[in-house]
Amino acid sequence: MSDETKSVFIDTNSFLHLRDLRDLPWGSMFPGEDAIDPMVASAVIKELDKHKVGSNRRRRDRSRAALKMIDAASEEAGFALILREAPVLIRLVIVDAERIEWSQFPKLDPSQPDDSLVAEAATHGSDAVIFSHDNGPRISARRLGLTAEAPPDDWLLPAEQTDDQRQMRALERELEMARA
Repeated sequence: MSDETKSVFIDTNSFLHLRDLRDLPWGSMFPGEDAIDPMVASAVIKELDKHKVGSNRRRRDRSRAALKMIDAASEEAGFALILREAPVLIRLVIVDAERIEWSQFPKLDPSQPDDSLVAEAATHGSDAVIFSHDNGPRISARRLGLTAEAPPDDWLLPAEQTDDQRQMRALERELEMARA
């Protein structure tokens, strides 16, 4: 085991589309690490803030739960909330980065949240890892020489039903009740 902590910059989709961060087998993705810090960049907090009032119930609820967890981390020393202590220490950490010097990243667009995430990770150091279900930030990270990982399929939540599917299911239940 190493004495190092792996800094994993998680994309917004980690909160929206993955099982609970504390339940994920992080050690299998990053074997040999004593501690893994899922890092929350300011761009992720801003995106979650937008989703918390959206019309999609699942995204709205998961955004609110994520923001509550991030708020709890902001009250802890080092802005780090322990999610799990064993078998690998998992701490949710709010990134405390300096202002991004965008001239160092001419291929990134500061108006794009994914590019802001990648820039914050690159500013953190070359050992930072981008963790996203989306291709865009992973590709941008690799262009900057960072490691980028996608979550395994079994870390994802089941597919979300569309509003039409939910409405159809409700109507089918009503029809069954009327027939009975």
